[in-house]
Amino acid sequence: MSQIRFYLTLFIVKSVIRFMKLLGFNATDTPGRIALILCPDIIGRIKLPNTVLAVTGTNGKTSTNNILSQVLRNSGYSVIDNAFGGNINSGIASCLIQHCDLKGVCDYDFACLEIDERSAGKIFPYLTPDYLICTNLQRDSMMRNANVEFIFSILDKYLPASTRLILNGDELNCCQLGKGRNKSRTFFRVDLQKDEVCRDNIIKDVTVCLECGSDIRWDFVRNHAIGQGHCVNCDFGSPECKYIMRRREDNKLFIETEGIVKQYPLVGFRIVDYYNQTAVVSLLKEVGLTDEVISAGLENTIIPKSRFEEFNINGKKIISILSKGMNAIAVSSSFDVIEKDKTKKSVLLFLDDARDAVKSSELISWIYDVDYEFLNDENIRQIIIGGKRSIDHKVRMLMADIEAEKISTSINVLNMVEHLDVKEIETIYLLFDVYNVPEYKRVSEKVKQLCQREVA
Repeated sequence: MSQIRFYLTLFIVKSVIRFMKLLGFNATDTPGRIALILCPDIIGRIKLPNTVLAVTGTNGKTSTNNILSQVLRNSGYSVIDNAFGGNINSGIASCLIQHCDLKGVCDYDFACLEIDERSAGKIFPYLTPDYLICTNLQRDSMMRNANVEFIFSILDKYLPASTRLILNGDELNCCQLGKGRNKSRTFFRVDLQKDEVCRDNIIKDVTVCLECGSDIRWDFVRNHAIGQGHCVNCDFGSPECKYIMRRREDNKLFIETEGIVKQYPLVGFRIVDYYNQTAVVSLLKEVGLTDEVISAGLENTIIPKSRFEEFNINGKKIISILSKGMNAIAVSSSFDVIEKDKTKKSVLLFLDDARDAVKSSELISWIYDVDYEFLNDENIRQIIIGGKRSIDHKVRMLMADIEAEKISTSINVLNMVEHLDVKEIETIYLLFDVYNVPEYKRVSEKVKQLCQREVA
């Protein structure tokens, strides 16, 4: 009976997916929800591709997984992925059902699956990745992910012991995953770069040794709790790393593996991009791909435009960066990018979580964890804030000693551009939340039109 139920569920859900796509939907979540109601163990019943690669972590998992799947496709492999979203159990179910036949067989070389770290308990009992990258485990939305220890406990509990882990050696929480259980744990890191300035952020989730509670002595802190450090009292600290990103030169990334340095085409220019790409190279070399194949695969790989996009309108640069609202670390990282740009800038922020805006939680503590001090920069001529929380963000900016004359607010996000003056501006930054994409597209078009009119 259970096998009949499985096949019947496949038929029904595949029909739902086909119908939703005819209506113009991506069908990333709803079909999976239906499938899990009809057949709760459907993920475990589908025959997976030959090799299953998974990516998890607080920040960077979507970009990392997209780079990974692009490189494999560019290298001639057949790949399925959940690039359109849906990284919880229902999204994984939708992805697998879309790509399997009516017998439940996914006939592909690889599956590249982005997995939400909190959903580990609902996914890993049914699906065992051959390899898993963890980009980092950092503080996230207070409403959803509470704190790092909470998320770590879920992920570490449900990680299959047979999965080979690829872990960020610069992030001390991440380094502890699978310790004493998973036999294969490989680490990567990014060297301190020439002229790189280390950050002293408001948030630093690792301040004492996770083993004995003594002080951590940091050799360097890149941002928050990412860097190289060790305990002053015991042997706890940053691990030996097999893969080390040594430097960037022009459009090449130089990664050392066991004493041998190879160069790879660069994908992205931010530090977070270095980590994401080094993670991908590490995993693919562990899988068995050669440096030549990896390099060729990276040649035409790009960061998804949904995460980072750049335009040039009549000499004015427009840069869009997705910055997860209610995630102080993600927003601070975006501010770090803006501060390092020495051109004359305007910054448009609409960071309110769209779901939170419907039924506001009144939770604004995360705003005070953001490093707004990074925007106290003489090259920033204008800061325009949109959304219901715009006044709260302005108060935090004033506490960072940002001049009040620079700051404008607009409750209606679509009216933000009315405050924008681009006459002497070289670069315009748009920072938006993951759930504000429709509004971002409309604001972006208004900014482009304004730049065109200004030149005319």
